[in-house]
Amino acid sequence: MIIIDLKTVLFAKQVEWQRNITLTEISEKTGISRMTLHRMVKHTSHNACTTHLDRP
Repeated sequence: MIIIDLKTVLFAKQVEWQRNITLTEISEKTGISRMTLHRMVKHTSHNACTTHLDRP
């Protein structure tokens, strides 16, 4: 099982890049839907299936 705390990673990148990063921006760059990203950030128990994460 792979566990990623997306909220922590997102915050660290915002501090590193000194700007706000939106879920819409991440969605456009990764191809993962904004709602899936939202669920991953807000609901720590959300279980994203590998088809969402296994994008080319």
